Amino acid sequence: MVVGAGAAGIAAAVAASKNGRSVVVVERRDFSGGNATAAEVGTVCGLYHNNFGEPEFLVRGFAREFAEKLQSLSGTMPLSTKDGLHYLPYHVPEFARLGREYLSENGITALFNHQVQKAVVHQSRIVTVEIRANESFNIVPSAVVDCSGNSVVARLANLPLISEPEYQSAAQVFSLKGIEEDREDRLSLLLIKAMAKAGDEISINGHLPKLYLVPGSLKNGFASFKIALPFTITEGSEWDAQIAEKAKALVSLMTAHLIKELASFKHAESDHIAASPGFRVASRTRGKYMLTGNEVKNCTHFNEGIARCSWPIEEWDANGNANLQYLPEYGYYEIPQGSLMAVTTENLFMAGRNISADKEAIASARVMGICLQTGFAAGLLAAANASGMLPSQALQIIQREQMAYL
Repeated sequence: MVVGAGAAGIAAAVAASKNGRSVVVVERRDFSGGNATAAEVGTVCGLYHNNFGEPEFLVRGFAREFAEKLQSLSGTMPLSTKDGLHYLPYHVPEFARLGREYLSENGITALFNHQVQKAVVHQSRIVTVEIRANESFNIVPSAVVDCSGNSVVARLANLPLISEPEYQSAAQVFSLKGIEEDREDRLSLLLIKAMAKAGDEISINGHLPKLYLVPGSLKNGFASFKIALPFTITEGSEWDAQIAEKAKALVSLMTAHLIKELASFKHAESDHIAASPGFRVASRTRGKYMLTGNEVKNCTHFNEGIARCSWPIEEWDANGNANLQYLPEYGYYEIPQGSLMAVTTENLFMAGRNISADKEAIASARVMGICLQTGFAAGLLAAANASGMLPSQALQIIQREQMAYL
């Protein structure tokens, strides 16, 4: 059983299915993609080496396969920053479509609009999971991979968690049409100009929200924008709903301000607002190993490494400011297998933003290119557990699939 049909969940489900297991995916929304589609992130980070030349894939196996298919469907090319980071823009509908195709082609049962309500542990194993849509029913899984983004299984089963009092700020994406500008560099400068004129009507607690153009989104007068929300993020779905309402109100104010201040926006109008803010980090399930920020910064490699990662430690504060700690050119760290294995429960595995990592480490490991890798590895670990295979045997398969260089 895989909880969540985001990047990590899709990868986990495919890996378990390709290794002989029957798989059911439980997704609370009515579409696949997780943050990639619900929050319309717009770019896949964590796929490439850090370098100041052309983009070079760091990831292998399923993660690279998924990225190349997504790039082809979206008709996009990797973009680069002056700091040597590379990322892949994508079209949101194509991400959702590709996720559904992977689930369908691999014979995976997908339960959309279903939520996990309860998880029961007996003798260090998850024995039943209660699911609810219109009515409740139980699933009896041989193994569980939690790719929910907020460790829903561990929370419901009262298993050990890694938590903080406050989390990184969220972001809200929205889209406008009718923009009279065809160059992204000029449009980005216009946004800076408009925000410099913003007054108290947009300020939150004395701080102006940060507004960014989503790279690669400007086309035929349509563009997507991201607001770094200046709200404190704490634990809990009730608080998430309040943040979502505040974000929608802020989008309305921001849209009106852009139309008023910029000539190229005088005929612009709202196209849509992403279904959910992008919540970057939440509580994680405590694993047999906890990856640390020092290990990320020191580019630590592990004998039990299952994923390669070069994205910087990227932390967003409550004022919408980003602090990035870069790895050296061509430097990368690895995620050990133990960060995907629950510390007290032998058939619970984690992937994506749920992996066992401290505050700094998850600020790097949370991006999609890494989620695809940890998802695939967790799916293989779950399939091996269900088959009675030792984790050391599963590790050999994982490393052959996505750690060996082509």
